[in-house]
Amino acid sequence: MRKMSSRPLNNDEVLELLSRHGGSITDTLRALEGYYVCPKDASGKRLGPLVAYTAIYSPGKHWVGDAYLNFAKIEHYPVMTKIFSSLLAYKIRDVRGLEINVILGAPEGGKSVAEMTALNLGARYVYPEKVVTKAKTETLREEFYWKWGRHDEHIFPGDRVAIGEDLMNNFATTMEQLKLVWACKADPVCLIGWFNRSIKYRDRYFYDECGNFLPIVTLEGEPLDQYRQDDPFVAEDVAAGNIVMKPKHDWPRLEAAMVQAAK
Repeated sequence: MRKMSSRPLNNDEVLELLSRHGGSITDTLRALEGYYVCPKDASGKRLGPLVAYTAIYSPGKHWVGDAYLNFAKIEHYPVMTKIFSSLLAYKIRDVRGLEINVILGAPEGGKSVAEMTALNLGARYVYPEKVVTKAKTETLREEFYWKWGRHDEHIFPGDRVAIGEDLMNNFATTMEQLKLVWACKADPVCLIGWFNRSIKYRDRYFYDECGNFLPIVTLEGEPLDQYRQDDPFVAEDVAAGNIVMKPKHDWPRLEAAMVQAAK
């Protein structure tokens, strides 16, 4: 099969790809070589690197795993995000009593999800901005917080807000997004996105100890394991440096591992 990411697709090829995979966003992502699963030999030895996730379990220690969904491979084709957002909008409309008039795009991956889905639902679109407090290093991601910037004062009291993500896993920054919405005296009503890989939160996100929750609406999803870096299942690879800390920025290394394993 031709290497899908070897050159950009034209519009006819994009439509053919979408038709071939029946509207499945994960099958489309695989065809674009954007769904990495670490290859292993018959004994279970890794033939490619682990990947690090955004969330940390202790200062400077990111969760790691064998799988990564790179939705940046899809978002630069607007016809794809348009079609997938229309499918997501159908699912949102099917949730009884769910009314949305604003969608907040969680930077960066949630922006295209939010904007296109807002278009389909006739809602407004906003996003906060990242303020970096500590620069990234070779082994650690950057530290940051969110604030309203260009969309300051664009959410009004009583607005019903959905928070859009491309991929949901640890919900590491969700509470910060909720606090931004609450500060505007608006009401967060749900979380929406392309894929939910979380083990802890499947169809509901519980945001306090009182059991209050927001429904989660995504196109697809399944629980995908993640590990502490000292977990015996991954510790040897971590110690050997067989890990990619910023998967989107080092995607060629992951692609090379997939191609080599397929030979």
